Amino acid sequence: MSNDEFYFDWWKHEDNLFTNRGNFFLVSHSLLMAASSKLFEINSYGYAGFLCFFGLSIAMLWTMVNHAQRVCVVNQLKSILQTNEPRWGALQEKRWPWERPHIMMGYCLPILFICLWTGMLVMALPHITWFVILFH
Repeated sequence: MSNDEFYFDWWKHEDNLFTNRGNFFLVSHSLLMAASSKLFEINSYGYAGFLCFFGLSIAMLWTMVNHAQRVCVVNQLKSILQTNEPRWGALQEKRWPWERPHIMMGYCLPILFICLWTGMLVMALPHITWFVILFH
């Protein structure tokens, strides 16, 4: 296997990792959202607040992991492929749809979820007994 093939396969592997992590991100948030909305419905604010905090943590972690992958690996691979990979120009001409989904799934959607979880956490905190006793 030549270096060019190695880097191109590595590029595809990084794209696969991103897709798998994105699937986990979406499934975990949909389950947490369903569970926390049910807990809000039955006025169980303590557990709902915990799930909101957990969802907020997952969204922040996803954003940091995606940013680290993009800065440390993907940008370097992209520069190597631009100079060494003969198929790179053809892929760019066809507008290989790699950049836009990664920005949407890696930055825009997590920021939206961070705002959503923060809002839900703010709604739950005034009803949690230990929080009311501690800060009022």
